[in-house]
Parts: sequence; structure tokens; C-alpha cells
Amino acid sequence: MSGKTDLEVHLIFVTKYRKACLKPAIMTRCIELIHNECERIGADIIAIRGDQQNHMNMILRLRPTHSISLVVQLLKQKTRYH
Repeated sequence: MSGKTDLEVHLIFVTKYRKACLKPAIMTRCIELIHNECERIGADIIAIRGDQQNHMNMILRLRPTHSISLVVQLLKQKTRYH
């Protein structure tokens, strides 16, 4: 997917109170869940990485029909308690 009207968004997910709880196993699981959800909704992941402590950065390419707030809501739902 690539075109003139695609949206590229930079998202940063942080832990509650920026608590350092993103251990390698948790980070790997979160990335896996994000990959699965992006594939399901038709979004492309350009880059995804975290600092292994309290946040995760990602750059996504979305179609114009995607709502950025809905995509963020879906991704946060999928990674909330895992």
C-alpha cells in the first residue's frame, strides 16, 4: 500500500506513570500484538521500537479511510493487559 493520500503517523505509547515495566518478553509480545492488529485493519508498520523500559515508538502508514484515533484505540486495547 502506497499512494499520494496515505497517512504516516508517529505514535508513542507510554506506560502508566512512565513506570519502567516493559521487559524484553513483554515488549516482544506487544510488538507481536501490534503487528497482528495492523495486519487485520490494513495498516503498514514502517518502524516500531521501544526503549525496553517505559515507552514504544511506531510509525504507521494508514489509508485515508482510517481514523487515527480509532487505530490508536484498537492498538491500545490489544496491548493493554498483555
